[in-house]
Amino acid sequence: MRGKSGMGGLNVGGSSLLAVFVLLCLTTFAALTMASAGADFRLTQRAMQASTEYYAADSEAEEVLALIHAVLYNVSAYPVTRGYIADAIRQLDRDVYFYPTYPGMALISYSIPLNRSGMLVVELEVEYTAARFNIVRWSLEHEPPDVTLDSGTLTLWQG
Repeated sequence: MRGKSGMGGLNVGGSSLLAVFVLLCLTTFAALTMASAGADFRLTQRAMQASTEYYAADSEAEEVLALIHAVLYNVSAYPVTRGYIADAIRQLDRDVYFYPTYPGMALISYSIPLNRSGMLVVELEVEYTAARFNIVRWSLEHEPPDVTLDSGTLTLWQG
């Protein structure tokens, strides 16, 4: 009986270590996958909320645009003055601003606030004697967050 020296005939140390290492790797990857899935879910929820808010603000901006178009259409049949059209726009009961630019032309501006520190800004170039308008600006603007320091509040540069 030659050749059997030392430990018995079973060599399980290397395969056991390999199995433990594989199990630890799989557990780590499972935990990372769960954390990544949770982060993706939260990001998707925020994106869905932002989209819902934007389209609600867009719908409200379209309603205001329809009101402005109705005012322009109703007054275009009559000879109107700049003051008359400005008063008609102010009676919309909205925060709509009327800025005369050239004779017969004006800039109408309004904004719809969003819940997440932003607003949808709309500007129209209006030829009110002909009831025509061009949409100059229809954009989403975000307000920068305020950073609070020990000495007070610092407003960030807005670009």
